Amino acid sequence: MSDEALTNAAVERMIANYSALSSTQDAAQFRRELMAEDLWSTEDFQFVDRRHVVNFGTTDAAGLIEAIATFWDVANPTFEVVEVVGSRGQRLAAGLVRVRFPNDTVNEWILVLELDRTLQLMRRLVQFSVDDRDAAIAELDRMHAEIEAGDA
Repeated sequence: MSDEALTNAAVERMIANYSALSSTQDAAQFRRELMAEDLWSTEDFQFVDRRHVVNFGTTDAAGLIEAIATFWDVANPTFEVVEVVGSRGQRLAAGLVRVRFPNDTVNEWILVLELDRTLQLMRRLVQFSVDDRDAAIAELDRMHAEIEAGDA
């Protein structure tokens, strides 16, 4: 567990994102709203899925939109950040995310989120299996060191 504050711009963004996802009614609406706005991620955005189960691999913003939309192709899920695992500065956060489907199926993962310098756009998301908490914290630390060195 981090000795950093458990709230920052990245934590707030993660919670807001999943709240918005939970209020979305279907995949078509999700695709329309995100694609129309095109203001949620940087041009060099990257999503990396490191879960042990079936995962989405590495993709860009458009690929992530399609991956998330597949949840609505199956059902209309709700998303919740149930625990802040750690944070670094204002730009980085790791959270335990729970997805609940209408049939009471639950899926959980740890998501590491990096915001850009403006704290407005997502630059990178790295997803881990719940049992990979140490790996998620190590990634949070690695990304923080990269930011501190001025590489991001």
